[in-house]
Order: sequence, then structure tokens, then C-alpha cells
Amino acid sequence: MRENLIRRKLEEGKTLMGMGVFTGSPVIIEMIGYSGFDFIFLETEHTAVPIATELRNLITAANSAGLGVICRVKYNDEVMIRQAFEFGADAVVVPHCRTAEDVRKMIRAAKFPPLGVRGAASDVRAAHYGCDADFNYQEFLKKTNEDTLCIALAEDPEFFDNMEEILSVPGLSAVSLGPSDLSLALGNPDTYNLDMPEVKVRFEKLYQAAREWNNKIHRKGMLSYQISGKQISGKTGVAKVTPVFNGCFQQKKDVYMSSPLDAITFWNQVKESFL
Repeated sequence: MRENLIRRKLEEGKTLMGMGVFTGSPVIIEMIGYSGFDFIFLETEHTAVPIATELRNLITAANSAGLGVICRVKYNDEVMIRQAFEFGADAVVVPHCRTAEDVRKMIRAAKFPPLGVRGAASDVRAAHYGCDADFNYQEFLKKTNEDTLCIALAEDPEFFDNMEEILSVPGLSAVSLGPSDLSLALGNPDTYNLDMPEVKVRFEKLYQAAREWNNKIHRKGMLSYQISGKQISGKTGVAKVTPVFNGCFQQKKDVYMSSPLDAITFWNQVKESFL
């Protein structure tokens, strides 16, 4: 069976750096891996990438270039979550987790019984199609339940209203930040503006709650954030550069990125502040 690259590196105490990917090009993904990044944040919610053969091929390209994969699925759906993991994703991000029940639904879809309701098969990519000489089906089920990473996306006011209950859900691996949709829901839409007061105050509360949560269960944090030219508060284990490449030139404050190489150059300039 394949190794969860992201979990292994986090358990080794490393700070991981990845890139958000909105393209369906395996070549771009390979370039990211060969350039030294640790993972990709593979976007399906806001792209035409289907939870189907195309997604499997993109994950395969990422793994061949040494990348772990965090996949944001289109919505909180049992089949989408299962297939993303079967294709070889290390982690799944579910958008618009507003309540603890939303998070429990995600985890049930990601875990095999007795921890969840995920259906199992040995002839999937995550199990190396059952072709390893020493493949053990029971060990595959056990290891998958231990390694699977489930990430809730904090992008709605309701998430922060229910934050303590959400963070207490067993099986939740991490929380990712969604400042754009949060600002939209708060009636003051902006794009990835982490300094907007209404957004910043909620994320600061989340940072504090996450630190307490991590200390309580004796684990390293995995709270992710988007780089906007400077580090924002909160000790984290995973970061991603966004936007990266979606076929057009984009501006992000005073940082301009039109290709993976632009993002790599930017990362090399700022990475010391994240390590």
C-alpha cells in the first residue's frame, strides 16, 4: 500500500510547503514536485476537474514527482471523499464545514468501520491494487484508518460559532482557512485578505483554540494558511502558496505569480520565516 507522505513528514517534525493547483495539467504538477515542494493542494471545488479518472491521473503524477496530495472535494459527499482517498490522496479538505455534524459526516466517509462507513476494496490505487507481494487486507484497513487526514475548511461564520464543538470531534486532523468565502458571508467580500478585521478576529480565535486543541491531544498542529507576503500569527505545520496557476496572470497584494516558477521564486525568498 502507498505511504501517506504528508503524515510521515509532519510526524518527522517538518514544516511542509505546497502549492495550490487549479490546472488539470500533470506536467505542471510534475514541475512543482521536481522543484522541491512537499505537496499540492489539488482543487476540485472551483475547477472542472472531476472526481474521476482525471483526478486519479493528477494524483498519480503528483506521487511520481514525490508530492503528497491534499484534495479539496466539491462538497461533503461520501462517494467523492472515498474516491479521492482510493485514488491516493493523503488528505481531503471538505468545504463549508459549519457544524460538528458536518465534520462527523466527513470523517465517517473517510474511515472504514468501525470508525466510519467507507466501503473497502483491495483493487484500488491506495492499496497498490492489492499487487504487493506482502499485501495484507486487514493491515491495509487498519493503516488507512490511522493515516487518513480529514481537514475541515473554516469559511463560514457558523464554523466559528461552533468552533469548540467542531475541534472536539474525534478524527479531525486539521483546519484550513477560507478567508474569501468568510468575508463574502460577512457581507464584505474580498479575496484572501487576512487583514480584514472581521476575518482576522475570527482566525485569531481559531489559532488560539487550535493551539489549546493540539496541546490537549499531544500532537503537532496542522492548521494551514495562505502566504500573502508575510507570516500571519499561529504556529502551523503546513503552508500553501495561493494562487499558483490557473491559466491567467494573477495579482496577490504585492506578490505576482503567473507560473509555478514564479511561486517557487517567491517561496525561496520567504521560506526562512516559516521554518
